Amino acid sequence: MPKGLKTSATLHLRPLVLALATLGSTPLATASPQQTPGEEYVNRNEGFRLLLPPGWRKVEETTKRTEGSLRTDISFEDGKGLLVTIVHVLPPGTLEGRCRFRQGPDVNGMWPSITMPGALSEEDILLSALPARKVISNSPGPSRVWTIILFGQRDWWSLVLSAGALNEEERERILASGSPGYEQFQQILSSFQFLEPVLGRLRTAAATAKERFYSNDRLGIKILLPPYWEVVEEKPQTSSKPLAVSLACPGGFGQVTLVREISGATPRGYIDAAIKGMFSHEREEYRVEVEEQITRSGMVGAKLTVRHKADNYWFRHWMLIFSSGKEHFRVVALTQEEFVDGYQPTFQRMLDSVEFLGRKP
Repeated sequence: MPKGLKTSATLHLRPLVLALATLGSTPLATASPQQTPGEEYVNRNEGFRLLLPPGWRKVEETTKRTEGSLRTDISFEDGKGLLVTIVHVLPPGTLEGRCRFRQGPDVNGMWPSITMPGALSEEDILLSALPARKVISNSPGPSRVWTIILFGQRDWWSLVLSAGALNEEERERILASGSPGYEQFQQILSSFQFLEPVLGRLRTAAATAKERFYSNDRLGIKILLPPYWEVVEEKPQTSSKPLAVSLACPGGFGQVTLVREISGATPRGYIDAAIKGMFSHEREEYRVEVEEQITRSGMVGAKLTVRHKADNYWFRHWMLIFSSGKEHFRVVALTQEEFVDGYQPTFQRMLDSVEFLGRKP
């Protein structure tokens, strides 16, 4: 495993899609006699309130641990086959969807891309005045499912409109856009409000959901920081190890590590030494697939793509290596091979943004 990077165990979190794929098939439960139809529902434990249209009632609330995550499901039904389920999931293993980005036309330039079985469309909306994502999909039924997804700093929420034990034709009819059931779902969404302190935490998360730049004078490097990404590890320089900072979206499957090192090696010698130092204990389990010469901030360097195997998992690295006299720089992006498609656009934008402070562009 490369030195200064997380082990593969850090990356073995279950994808968000596994949880989302089960939402459209939540069975109808027996109505609770304590809930009066058409009234305000307040849940101070989870931190939200909403208004139920006439005829709607709470039918079930469950909390369970799945893959180490704590998941709460709260379901409401209209007595005619429609079900609205509010899901709140706490880590670990629940934030992967938030951290896989694609380029988009929205104001921030990037948005979480949620891959759901049978997904038909995605769009930006507001939930309790916070940015959220609306995904329309076909469940295995098949039946159309409307899912609203909102990410916190360390958790995620979803509101799902689905149909229960109805035949296919009935499900399609009552879930159609513009139907009375869909309009009631819109009313529930409009009335939904997060309560403090949950609202404050979600506002803080929304504030980080923007592109910004990370700049470190000691490293001499500036790089794009995508939404939700942050510094997750910083290793000080020692007599035997260089200064290194790792950036990642917590709970995700990828990271970028920045390194500055002082060495008397030639540029070519440093490239060879860097690769050997990262993979020497796995000599037969890695290969350099691409290497090309590039120039950045007046320095000539190399751009490499490396694949290696550790603990029976394949990883892919994208590396920038530059040298100026005895000063050497490395920028290394890493993810498991199975997540390359989700991370490569983000990594490419980050690597293209790299600047070396105090040097001419």
